[in-house]
Amino acid sequence: MKKDPRIVSMEGMLEHCVNFNFRRLARLVGSHYDREFAHLGIKTTQYSLLSAIYYAKQPALGELAQGLALERTTLLRNLGPLEERKLVESVPGGRGQSRRVQLTPSGRKLLGAAFKNWKKAQAGILKEIGFSRWSNLSRELKDLAHGLQAGSAQAKSE
Repeated sequence: MKKDPRIVSMEGMLEHCVNFNFRRLARLVGSHYDREFAHLGIKTTQYSLLSAIYYAKQPALGELAQGLALERTTLLRNLGPLEERKLVESVPGGRGQSRRVQLTPSGRKLLGAAFKNWKKAQAGILKEIGFSRWSNLSRELKDLAHGLQAGSAQAKSE
């Protein structure tokens, strides 16, 4: 792998660090959405998890973790508070299948209410960055995620 000439010292590391910059941006964007969800008592991460469960229609835990690019233990830790609030529930899988998760009626109700706040947050962030810019960036991010997941799967199999 060719060395990046911009990274010659520790001083330049943060400016060019992919991880640092992605996480910083994720925190800034997440806090924007969190402000919209605060009165509902959920965070952006919980909204994303509820949405993923809703759209996947009773996903197996392993499928859900893979789709969200989470370790299974992280997924279980994130599901805990949602289960305590009775927003999601575990259901047994079929014969020989792993446990599945689904939204409860309360979870569907909260997700519906939160969707209105998500639309407001989404409109605000798109106003800041511009729809065209987001459209291009969104495609790039999806391609990057796909490539990184494929590379991660290949590394695990070796």
